[in-house]
Amino acid sequence: MAYWQGGASSSADPGHGGGGRAAKALDFGGRLPRTEAAFRSLEAAVVHGLPAVVRTISDEAVANLDAVLAPLVEAATRAHVEGAIRALFAEPDNAVVQEAGGRFIAAAATDGGRPELRRLLEEFGAAAWLEAVVRRHPRSKGVQNQALWALFKLQGRQPLVAVLTDQALGSSPEATTAALWGLFHIGSAENISWPERKELAALAEAARQRFPDDSRLATHALGIIGSMLNVKVADADHAQATAAIAVVISALQTHQGDIALQRAAAQTLVSLVEGNSGAAAMLRHHKDNVIALLDGVMRSHPHKDVHVLGGRVLQAVFGVAGVLEALAREGLKGPKQQAALLKVLASFTEESDLEAILRLDAIGCVYDAMASSEHANSSGIAALGRIAEFLIEQASQSAPAGSQDSQDPSSDAVLGVHIVKCIGTIVRRLECEIQQRRPDNFVYAEALGALRNVSRRSPALARRIAATTSVTAAVEMAFERDFFDLTFECIRQLIGAVLFFSGLAKLMAMLEKYPEAPIFHEAACRVLVETAEHEDGSNAPGTILEAAAGLSFYATRVLVEMVPQSQRLNPDSLACAAIRLHSHVLGVATAGLEEGVHSLLGALRHYQYKADVATEVCCALVSVYIAKGPGVMPVLSTCRAGDALVDVVRRFPNNSEVLGDAAVALGALYGFKQVLDLLRSSPGNLAVQQAGCRALAELCRMNLCFASEEERKAAEDAARATQAAYPGQERWQLQAQIEVTLGLIANAAVAAQRAP
Repeated sequence: MAYWQGGASSSADPGHGGGGRAAKALDFGGRLPRTEAAFRSLEAAVVHGLPAVVRTISDEAVANLDAVLAPLVEAATRAHVEGAIRALFAEPDNAVVQEAGGRFIAAAATDGGRPELRRLLEEFGAAAWLEAVVRRHPRSKGVQNQALWALFKLQGRQPLVAVLTDQALGSSPEATTAALWGLFHIGSAENISWPERKELAALAEAARQRFPDDSRLATHALGIIGSMLNVKVADADHAQATAAIAVVISALQTHQGDIALQRAAAQTLVSLVEGNSGAAAMLRHHKDNVIALLDGVMRSHPHKDVHVLGGRVLQAVFGVAGVLEALAREGLKGPKQQAALLKVLASFTEESDLEAILRLDAIGCVYDAMASSEHANSSGIAALGRIAEFLIEQASQSAPAGSQDSQDPSSDAVLGVHIVKCIGTIVRRLECEIQQRRPDNFVYAEALGALRNVSRRSPALARRIAATTSVTAAVEMAFERDFFDLTFECIRQLIGAVLFFSGLAKLMAMLEKYPEAPIFHEAACRVLVETAEHEDGSNAPGTILEAAAGLSFYATRVLVEMVPQSQRLNPDSLACAAIRLHSHVLGVATAGLEEGVHSLLGALRHYQYKADVATEVCCALVSVYIAKGPGVMPVLSTCRAGDALVDVVRRFPNNSEVLGDAAVALGALYGFKQVLDLLRSSPGNLAVQQAGCRALAELCRMNLCFASEEERKAAEDAARATQAAYPGQERWQLQAQIEVTLGLIANAAVAAQRAP
């Protein structure tokens, strides 16, 4: 029997509408007294009493109980849906009733954990009724909003597209606005083919032109244009994106001062311009007008995120110089604008213009912006850290002998002065923060993060920073004085500073000092993982892998002792962090393997319906197998790892990401046959097919062998069967994955062919 087999799949998900939550949310205004009383009784019997019984009775008794209860609950659900639908049918002209009905149908169709609700809605003709309601109430904003959203939940985006192309409904601003709103919220454009994205963008622009004075409609239209023509999507047409910029500018000029439209326009410009050299060149030809337009938005809009979007457009079009010049303009001297521009500056890429950074005195601009407002301090420190990293990189790329001409602005000597100036400014700001009665957590985090990143790029600077007493004093004081006021990110940066500047022994001593601080330990695990990834497999003295045995023991203790005791403080997040640490160190550790595997599988059993935990455990088991090889199989068998992976497949039948990780683990541990059996078991389940094809590709990339030529041919046949079953542009991502998978299978080795 294949490891994934052995029982029916369950689509139950406790994250979707448990009985207790549903009953507590009931409020019929006293108009359904018998129904409400019945629900309360059901809550008392099922939610509070039944789980305790189910946990204690035998498996046979549970099966009998399920067989008795399930039909009754299914019948009640059917009666509920049928009664509600019939009540809607009885009052077709009452807009208030139909609006409520649309909301009810949308909620029922959205409940991913209850596919039977969708089947009942289809059986009772909910979609056809909604289409009729949309036509019956074309000018009712509430009906259009709720009914079209419900139609989208039932049938996808096609009903919304139909509204925009329908002559009667397309003349209704309410119907058009509701359709545009729904299309804007359909999810990632990466799942839509380019021809469809292009059509949706054209429909949105046509709708905007039909109602040029409707700012709300224009806002949704711009959102669709930005999402559909986003140049970051793999197959986007940059020329189309460039042409659409005129639409955005026209909307901004038509609806000046509308902050919702300004936000949508700024986001759309970012989607169209970032990474689009043609668009940037076109806008540079109209520099003064572009700057005036963006400055106007950034000056008038109250929210910092829109200022950041405006800054990103300036950077995409004019480079770092555009951001530095904006920092100096009087109209953008406000604290929010300055902080936003500094945040943009902190994210510039290494293709930035060194000449502009030196000519415009980027360090001085940042220092002046920080002096203008305390709100700009953390963003300013991040910008200084990024500038320092960039200058270090530039210095390392100079000629081997290094230009020592002090008159050459790009010489090593001059760059060194600027680098030291950057670091000195950060350290002095950190020293000032230490003296504050109520220090700014973000300044702590950004300063220590910047110093650590700079130190990683330059050993000489690392030694210099580590010798600065204010850095170590800041870390120690932050933990002792401000621990309970620190954000998670600040704690993470502080731990990173301890590990980098004081070493692993110091960090482990601190972890021993705070045994009952789960957030602290979660941050520590994440920093250790981040450091291990940065060290890239090195086991030199002082590295994470060199201390793998002790860290494996620590991760096991976190999972076994700390996670069960921290139920009120996101224990699953702590568990994921410790599991990920295990994935780096457990396979390398010289002791504690069985205890570590037991702790991983224990976390999987404890958080049965947590997808992130399941994913991390699957990946950790694969990492252990890769590090230890087949010799680890007796331990995995003793711990029943195979059964645990089977349970993951059963619990997440529609989650392609989790299924993919589980399939990779099954294939790595027990052979390609497990993945092939999984693919054959559910030919109609798209999630399973996606997961299986991805798993086959990953196993080939891991250089694992097929057991025989027949098995390799079977894998190829399974991938081609999936390719034929899911054709068309709407499945282009799956089709692309299958092409990659087939190529890898064709080049994969068979066990008999592999040299010993």
